[in-house]
Amino acid sequence: MAKYRIGLVCCGGIANNHIQGCKSVLSDLGEVVAGCDPNTETLNSFCDQYDLSLRFTDVEFLIGSEEVDVITLLTPPAVRSEVIFPAIERGIHLLIEKPFGETSADAESLYWLLNRPESPSPLITNWGS
Repeated sequence: MAKYRIGLVCCGGIANNHIQGCKSVLSDLGEVVAGCDPNTETLNSFCDQYDLSLRFTDVEFLIGSEEVDVITLLTPPAVRSEVIFPAIERGIHLLIEKPFGETSADAESLYWLLNRPESPSPLITNWGS
């Protein structure tokens, strides 16, 4: 089985936790290959630190690049739909940082969308603080 290619969207502080987690648990199942952040300084600092050559300042280019199979979405909830729906349309798996919706209605609609048989992956999230 080929490794999953993971792109992190939003390369601020929490991204460090996610990339370390990926490195410690994924082994030969996957690896972080790309970073995406509209702030070039944040993006380059993060990608330099973790030796990531694929860098995107626009999530649309990341989604359309065919360079990732999975997106770990670390943005604030208010802008997540700008990534979620185009990624689903392209068949990209998602791991979404909590909370995955701004309101309970947003969360419920996302839950049902991602748990359809034709969706690339079910909604998976952790619970707690």
